[in-house]
Amino acid sequence: MDTLPRVRILVLGDSGAGKTSLVKTLCQEVLFPGNNDVSNQSHQLPLVGWTLGCNVDVMLYETKTSGNCSFIEFVDVGGSSNSAEARAVFYNGVDAVMLVHDLANDRSFSNLSGWLKELKNSAGRLDSSRASKTLPTLLVGTKSDKLDKAGRKKRHSLSGTFDSIEVSARKKNQGVKFEQFFDHILRHSLHEIA
Repeated sequence: MDTLPRVRILVLGDSGAGKTSLVKTLCQEVLFPGNNDVSNQSHQLPLVGWTLGCNVDVMLYETKTSGNCSFIEFVDVGGSSNSAEARAVFYNGVDAVMLVHDLANDRSFSNLSGWLKELKNSAGRLDSSRASKTLPTLLVGTKSDKLDKAGRKKRHSLSGTFDSIEVSARKKNQGVKFEQFFDHILRHSLHEIA
């Protein structure tokens, strides 16, 4: 029996940046409270708390071009600085990274360079086969529903380095914004296996 391919995405960012809400929205196709556009309120999740350690959520993803299915595992690590040493164990064996920041919180964006440094230091220590590999990386700005167009700031330091998107866990069809990234990861990962 053939098994479906699997890729693992590491989700990094500060506590409160919206990582867990984003992952739950992608994997469970539900919205979070506060969305006035939803007619069926039973498809909403309650507010989530802080992640301690790590949450792993899995989604079955169908590639739009080929129709092939794969599992995508999201490794959502807690963002507290108190657990920096402990969370390094979750960095092993990842195929891609999502750097998540809160669009309404400039500090969460500026802290992303520290997350990249932590990942680089941990990757070399944990998995030497991946240390020299450049992982596909997506910059994700969350809570876009909290900003109007005039409130948006240009973020040049990382925005030019990685593809970036803005999302809200309170709006419908946010997963569509991720399809190109997911397809790229699957092509990248399956090419390495072959």
